[in-house]
Amino acid sequence: MVELVPMHASFVTCAADPAAIDRLVEPAFAVALRVAPDEALVVADDAAEVLREASDLLAPVDPDAVVLDTTDGWAVIALEGDGAADVFARVSQVRLAPGIAQGEVGGVPAIVVAEPGRIVLVFSAMWREAVRERILADGAGLGILEPDGPRRWTPATEARP
Repeated sequence: MVELVPMHASFVTCAADPAAIDRLVEPAFAVALRVAPDEALVVADDAAEVLREASDLLAPVDPDAVVLDTTDGWAVIALEGDGAADVFARVSQVRLAPGIAQGEVGGVPAIVVAEPGRIVLVFSAMWREAVRERILADGAGLGILEPDGPRRWTPATEARP
């Protein structure tokens, strides 16, 4: 059985000189997903706290650093349970390995976070329904279930790059 789970998370995008991004210490309430040498996507319970802390950490190295709450621009869904990798293989050629990867999922650019027991997909919010429908269509016959509501997501420690 595989569950297709909508997830809720807050996101802060940090863009700065790579040396400044290197300084971005992952606080206890957040995890930074390094998506480019000069960019990190920080996942947290509270975007407001991350905005303040990330700005304070980046500014001394790069006064032109950009730190933005981008929560509304992202969608997150997870494939959980036995067979999650089989479903994922039907919608993407991204190689699953512990940690993060980037590539197409259902024809949409995505960040893929492979965690113990689940595969989390982060992508532009405008594609939420299209990705969901593609997973359900391409995974037909694999017993995909959808729970009633979203779950909260903060990446597991093992998912950090």
